[in-house]
Amino acid sequence: MSTRATGRLVDEDGAAWRSGLVVDVIHGSRLFGPPLGTAVPDDQGVFSLSYAADAPGLRQPLGTRQLVIRISDRVGRLVHRRERADVDTEVLDLGDIAIKRAEAGGFLVTLGTGEPSLVSDGNEVRPLIDNVEAWGHIGAAFQAAQRSIEFTQLNFFTPRFAADPRDEAAVLVFGFEPPPPTTSTPRAVTERDLRPEVTLREKGRRAGLSIRVLLDHMAIPFPFLTWAVDQVHDRLNVWRNPTDAEEARDYFRRSDATGVKVLPFLPAFYRRMHMKMAFVDVRAETGGEAISVASPFRPGYLDGPGHAIDDPARGGAADTAFPLHDVSMSMKGPAVADAYDAFRLHWNAALPAEDAQDRVEGIARPAKRAGGPESIAALQIVRTLDDGLFDERSDGERGILEGYLRAFAQAQRFIYLETQYLTNPTLADALLKAVSDRPALRVVIALNINPDIPTYPRQQQKLVNELFARLPAGRPPQVGVFTRWTFDRADPPARPRPRIAPIWLHSKVGVVDDVWATVGSANLDGASLDRVDAWAIPEFVDSRHSEQNVNILNGVDGQPATAVVETLRRRLWAEHLGIAADDPALTLRTGAEALDLWNVQAQAALQALRAPSTAPAGSAYVLPYPVGEPLSCRCCASHETPRKHLDVLGVTKDIDAVKSVRGFDYKTGDWDPRTPLQIDG
Repeated sequence: MSTRATGRLVDEDGAAWRSGLVVDVIHGSRLFGPPLGTAVPDDQGVFSLSYAADAPGLRQPLGTRQLVIRISDRVGRLVHRRERADVDTEVLDLGDIAIKRAEAGGFLVTLGTGEPSLVSDGNEVRPLIDNVEAWGHIGAAFQAAQRSIEFTQLNFFTPRFAADPRDEAAVLVFGFEPPPPTTSTPRAVTERDLRPEVTLREKGRRAGLSIRVLLDHMAIPFPFLTWAVDQVHDRLNVWRNPTDAEEARDYFRRSDATGVKVLPFLPAFYRRMHMKMAFVDVRAETGGEAISVASPFRPGYLDGPGHAIDDPARGGAADTAFPLHDVSMSMKGPAVADAYDAFRLHWNAALPAEDAQDRVEGIARPAKRAGGPESIAALQIVRTLDDGLFDERSDGERGILEGYLRAFAQAQRFIYLETQYLTNPTLADALLKAVSDRPALRVVIALNINPDIPTYPRQQQKLVNELFARLPAGRPPQVGVFTRWTFDRADPPARPRPRIAPIWLHSKVGVVDDVWATVGSANLDGASLDRVDAWAIPEFVDSRHSEQNVNILNGVDGQPATAVVETLRRRLWAEHLGIAADDPALTLRTGAEALDLWNVQAQAALQALRAPSTAPAGSAYVLPYPVGEPLSCRCCASHETPRKHLDVLGVTKDIDAVKSVRGFDYKTGDWDPRTPLQIDG
């Protein structure tokens, strides 16, 4: 058996790969263990690596030993794999190994084909930050629709039907006719306010306008349990399963909205259609608009950049229990057709055979939009699709994960992540390799204090702890992790003590060096990127959710320059850090400036909270995420509640930590006594 492998890495033109790739040789019976040997090619692409003839601890198979040659980029993304039978000589000569340039480097996702897909320039892009802006935009687009409204959603709450919408107990409002309800002047929802189901029922009665609604429907493997939950909910006169397409169908059927067709998407257990997209008047000749929708359409998610603890406009208390931040995005231009392809795939898969006449077809790309770099950008649509879900995508897609890994490998100054969950070990390992390889690189991560999925709190805390523990020693800090909060001063006699609440980050945003950004539905967990990991056992089920992200490209890989990426990052940081979007501090020349800015603001927030009587009220509080805390049980973090989190940071108990904000009843125009504000500890 061989003890050394040699070869040369070349591109499709035969030119040598000069940097950025790593070669591993792995024993064929231990694909998940450490490699037999590793080498970095020289500046001529030549590599040589040595290994033992007999790998210790492995049972040697009969016959010829099989070896696997893996070639990956600097953050561990696989770019080439081949199997090779071992030889009887000392040296295994692999010769020239050709790897396409597009496959091994750059920001553009190829899905292993060597050619980028779903990339277009000339798109008009508008980030929609927080749901007052996003839902208001979506509602206005629905109202203006002339030919079609189509959307996919995780949830879509509808009220109990009444012939006159004014008699219904509104549960969702996308926008308020001025003046909106406030804490000083609360009011009930009126017919002038923008309710999405009312817009759809009115539009659904018009000839020539089609409405398609595709709702995720989680498959529960215990039918009796589903029936029992529905019975209890019915008796209590509250909403039933918010993803029940039958209820939405019934609502629009009773409204005589014959133009509305609602379908459930019924994936396998643990495989959800988490992708949330809306399309209005989408046709090649008219262009139309595609909107990457961040939030499910359910109560409590309506919030603005102020993220007040008490906000009647928010309506019913969200399942997150806190003020909520999110990021959606509107696009017009060629990318609309690329984004619509995912709707086509899922709608047609959900459509019953007897309704074949309602299948949707893909559309040709609309014309490029006119405008300057402040709003026009090149986009790539990237997706996560499960294996075997669609005949024409039988191998599925992991394009979102590939996009992140490519961006990390290209990062020079800073990586910024704003995410609901951070539990994916592949992504964390890539971050570690990126900062280890580049001492000047900095990483800023905005996270929630306590993810809302079982086992995720502990997984996230463990991942963050390990990330910091494995950072290269002897360097200035390269990674910072932060949480967001909103603070109210005392206001006697109604509120004798100051209070503080976490802001739930529901957003899924990444930015690298202001040249690449991603916005969409994918969390940084296994379910959204590669495989479900809800029980901290990746092998529990080999499945993943349907997701779609939009990658924005600024002057990279031959794409035109745009200001959209930096503008998005400036707007987000302005909200989080409490500074103006045009503040010179947000002009980043180095990665160190990025991390230093967040560290300074976090320390200033801690200092302000030590004197709560003079601390400024508002939502511009970022605090450090506690690193190095001992792990608790298998499911929980050691600082899973707001009070425990603040205690770790040394924040005084003279400030009340809010455990859950109170809900507002849109029907009565008053605070809902069923969901009062709760203080933690």
